[in-house]
Amino acid sequence: MDTSPASQPTSITQPKDPPTEIRPPVVLPPDPKISFSTALIGTTSTCNTINTSTVVARQTTHNRKPVVIFKASDYYGVMAENCKWTLVRKFTMGRPKIETIRAKFIEQIPLKGKVRIGAYDYKHDFIEFNNETDLNTPYFQRFMGIYGALLRMFKWSPDFNPNEETSLAPIWILLPELPFHMFKWEYLKQVLEQIGTPMKEDIATIARTRSYMAKVRVEVDLMKSLPNSVFIGIEGDTTRLKGKDQKLEYEGVPTFCKTCKLYGHDYERCKVEARKREQARANQETKNAEKKEDQARTNIAGEIGIKVTEGTQTHIENQKDDGFIQVKNKRNRKKRPSRQRAQMSIIMRPKKLF
Repeated sequence: MDTSPASQPTSITQPKDPPTEIRPPVVLPPDPKISFSTALIGTTSTCNTINTSTVVARQTTHNRKPVVIFKASDYYGVMAENCKWTLVRKFTMGRPKIETIRAKFIEQIPLKGKVRIGAYDYKHDFIEFNNETDLNTPYFQRFMGIYGALLRMFKWSPDFNPNEETSLAPIWILLPELPFHMFKWEYLKQVLEQIGTPMKEDIATIARTRSYMAKVRVEVDLMKSLPNSVFIGIEGDTTRLKGKDQKLEYEGVPTFCKTCKLYGHDYERCKVEARKREQARANQETKNAEKKEDQARTNIAGEIGIKVTEGTQTHIENQKDDGFIQVKNKRNRKKRPSRQRAQMSIIMRPKKLF
């Protein structure tokens, strides 16, 4: 009798455990306390990586020296874009040890990504971030303190100069009585686009809980003047342009000197401008004194000329009635005939009386 397949015993094969060497790693929850070394691990550079192969410099020589010339669009564009999330910190009284700075920075600033801190000189250090959120957190504060050492923070630029400070600074711009339907970020940044670079609105503006005024953080150039209003216009296909001036108020504008390009004082308190004004005043006083001396010399010369003229006139008047006329013999003349010489030999001749 044929046996059916159902009557045959069924063999069950148990799955084998995967080899130990190919087991997936166990992911542990992140530690809330992140050290600087942990925040630094994971990337060789925290700069925003882009394709740099398009940057080609021109090689030449000048005065027997090798010269490398980059295009301005590359130097300020592609090459600067590679490190756009970089902050420069300047210590007013000198920089502490870099190890102390790194440890304290992690304690003070909550980070979502990676960060790299490097020393530049005894007063400056560079902080590179890999996202804009981590950059803006300390950048909006502008000032920090590390164990009593006060420091200022500003954005890095390709034209960084340790002897100067950038004129770009984040400030608050207030828009009182702004139309309520314009309290959206897409509209606010267009209204303030010509003032600076809009960065972020405050919480009350986002939630519309302060309906009488909007408040936006804007990065402005302190080398330029800040306007007190902006015109918001409305135009249609069949209607003429109409609108109103939107008042602008500024909050948190730091004092910046446009002459020496440093924070902490303005034009009126600038020592360089004070020396220039003092030098200009001294030069003006010198010019005035020289003018007075020239005028005095002119007056003296005029008085002497008048006296000489008066003396000559008096001498001529005294000789009018003496009965003689004085005739001078001119020198370096050609010899004349003897008869003429005889006539010219008479120096004084009587004047006809009648």
